[in-house]
Amino acid sequence: MKKINNTLDKTILRVSLIFGFIIAISIVIYLQTNGKLLDTGSVNYNIENKEQTVIKDLVEKFGQSFKNVYLSSPDVKDTLAQAYQDFVSPELLEQWQQNPSQAPGRIVSSPWPDRIDITSIKKIDEVTYIIYGEIIEITSVEQVQGGIAAKRDIILTITKINNSWLISDVILGVYK
Repeated sequence: MKKINNTLDKTILRVSLIFGFIIAISIVIYLQTNGKLLDTGSVNYNIENKEQTVIKDLVEKFGQSFKNVYLSSPDVKDTLAQAYQDFVSPELLEQWQQNPSQAPGRIVSSPWPDRIDITSIKKIDEVTYIIYGEIIEITSVEQVQGGIAAKRDIILTITKINNSWLISDVILGVYK
């Protein structure tokens, strides 16, 4: 009877040591990976982070150019090309030149579009992102004191075309 207990005690001790060792190794691995061991989205983290930085920069510069496009100007087609050609696909630019009222830009002298505030970025596939944001409009008062005169939603489709990220579609929301 004593021999059985000794053997059983040794087996329990071995199993406990192995189990303890596995737990210790698991804790070390978890701490070394900052808890992201099972996070499959982190595999391309650096690539996606660089892409998103480029895309955010594209959207921010695009939004800052709105104030230079007077949609009621007689030469709006040329202004659209000058202001937006580095940001949008040729097809989208052509659509806007055919129908400038569909393009983002300055409708009246005040308030004017100041920027796009990005609310979310969604990766659709390797060459497409959808950006949700708001066009923020200001007047000279908000320019000095801060604040917002008006805002409206904007949804942008960003597509990789010939190794460059360009805006291929824009949906403008109503003013809030």
